[in-house]
Amino acid sequence: MASLISEIDKIEIRRNFQDLHDTFKKPIIIYKSPKKEFSISTNPAYNVGSNGKTTVVNSAQSFSTFARIYYKNEQIKSLVDGGKDSPFLSMLLSQGEVEIILDSDAYLFVKDAKRMSLDGDNFYIKSDVSRSGLFSNQFYHIYLSKKE
Repeated sequence: MASLISEIDKIEIRRNFQDLHDTFKKPIIIYKSPKKEFSISTNPAYNVGSNGKTTVVNSAQSFSTFARIYYKNEQIKSLVDGGKDSPFLSMLLSQGEVEIILDSDAYLFVKDAKRMSLDGDNFYIKSDVSRSGLFSNQFYHIYLSKKE
């Protein structure tokens, strides 16, 4: 069956959505679980595995990329009152949900991530990824919750 939208028009529509994404994207930092790297060295004179030296290095992984950030309207704020006799300060706590929208390049970094930093706050991933796009999966949506 013939399409009502030509391939040239589809490409132009995809470009327009990408331009919209590029206009409103902000930098985010993605943190992945530390990667364990093993190094085994043996003494060539004896070449026995038990004489080998094993070194384990945990290298933290963080990446910087861009995403559109949408804060939900229901940003719950609660006042913790320390009172005048309390050793704790009075402060306003905020816990809310944030949606980020990534393009396919940024999603490659995020798909194995555990937590993120955006606008100076730390968040953890709350949802699975959902995909959107008119003709193919062009953008990826992830919901985050603020890390306490």
